[in-house]
Amino acid sequence: MSQKNTYFSQIRKEITTFLPHKVNTVLEIGCGAGETLKWLKDNNYVTHTIGIEISKAAATQASLKCDEVIAANIEESINVLNKFEKSIDILLLLDVLEHLNDPWRILSHCQKLLSSEGIIIASIPNVRSIKVLTSFIFYGKWNYQSSGILDKTHLRFFTKKTCINLFKDTGYELDEGSRKNNNF
Repeated sequence: MSQKNTYFSQIRKEITTFLPHKVNTVLEIGCGAGETLKWLKDNNYVTHTIGIEISKAAATQASLKCDEVIAANIEESINVLNKFEKSIDILLLLDVLEHLNDPWRILSHCQKLLSSEGIIIASIPNVRSIKVLTSFIFYGKWNYQSSGILDKTHLRFFTKKTCINLFKDTGYELDEGSRKNNNF
C-alpha cells in the first residue's frame, strides 16, 4: 500500500475515549477514504455518518463506506454544510485544521452545525514537540516531510497554547478532562 493510500485510510481509534455514550450523527471534515467513519458505525458508536473530503479519489472511496460524502474543499464550500445545522452530535477534525488557510473561520461556522449536546473531537499536531525542537535548535533543521508534524501540506503550526486559543477565540469551551490529559 502506498503512503498516499495509507494517509487517507487510517482508522483513528484513539478517539474512542472521547466519544459520548449516545450519538446519532457524526460529521468528519477531512474524512479521507472514510475508514474512521465506517469503523464508528460498524462498532455502533454512531448511527449516521457524513464526511467531507477535498480529494475526489478519497471521497469516492469514502462514499462506499459512509452514509453521505461531500467531495469539496471545505474553505471554498463551507456553506454546503448548512443543511446539517444543529444536527451534528460529533464533529471530527482529525489533523485537518493545520491544513487550512483560515481555521478560525471554519470553526466559527461549525458552531451552528452542532446539536445542543454536540462536541468537537480534534487532533492538531504540536509543533513544540521535542523531536521538532531538537532538530531545529541543535541542527538548524526544519525538514518538511510527507506526513507528521512537519507535513509539507501544513499551512499553520500550533502549540498547546495556540491550539487552546484557536478554540477559545472561536467561542468553544474546552473539556477539562482533555486539557488535563493534554488531549485536544
